[in-house]
Amino acid sequence: MGFAIEQAIEQFESWMQKWNHPEQSDDKHLTRFLTADRGFALIDSYKAFCELGKAVAKKGYQTTGAPCTEGEFWEIVLKASLRNFRDEKRPVVPPECCLAVATEQFDAWMQKWNHPERSDDKHLTRFLTADSGFALVDSYSAFCKLGKAVAKRGYKTTGAPCTEGEFWAIVLKADLRNFRDGKKPEVPKKFMVEDSIQVAGLIYRDLFPSSKDDSQTSAGEKEDALAMNLQKLSLKQ
Repeated sequence: MGFAIEQAIEQFESWMQKWNHPEQSDDKHLTRFLTADRGFALIDSYKAFCELGKAVAKKGYQTTGAPCTEGEFWEIVLKASLRNFRDEKRPVVPPECCLAVATEQFDAWMQKWNHPERSDDKHLTRFLTADSGFALVDSYSAFCKLGKAVAKRGYKTTGAPCTEGEFWAIVLKADLRNFRDGKKPEVPKKFMVEDSIQVAGLIYRDLFPSSKDDSQTSAGEKEDALAMNLQKLSLKQ
């Protein structure tokens, strides 16, 4: 047993003296401990968390070797404040877990933000930036796999929720905070020019909302807006 696990055991026992809720299972308590008392400063992987579950069980707690699923663990990691982690560095979700975690996260997001007038493909596309889906989905192929995965849960999504060009256009427009470690995936060169134009068009519509329709906007204003935003995009890339 490592030193970090030994420290986590002591910290959990101390925390339980104050925050034991009889109506909750000890597995639930242990999961809550990760963020409530900075347990993530000592536990930085699902394997370590399961080891902690077994260790505190030997102390008399009714915990198991898997206090939550691996997908749930990484979902908690993504939602936790950076202050919970050692040196404020969030552990990276293993690539093999990203699809499962993204599926769980989309399902939870839809419980709050389901708009019946939108298609589920549209919801899934919106999820990329609305709930930091880009932290888990970093390529178009991964996005299509997610579309298929959530379809198995009853959503009316397809294996291609949007075109590949639209996907990379959204990548270019999205805030860096949406991405893992604040780094955008590299846009394939074949989409670079096409997507820059698409993004510039999206920003153009933001600059000139419906209150001023296209007929009222001069050609010079359009050209200036597009040129300005294409320049911004080239600097970001």
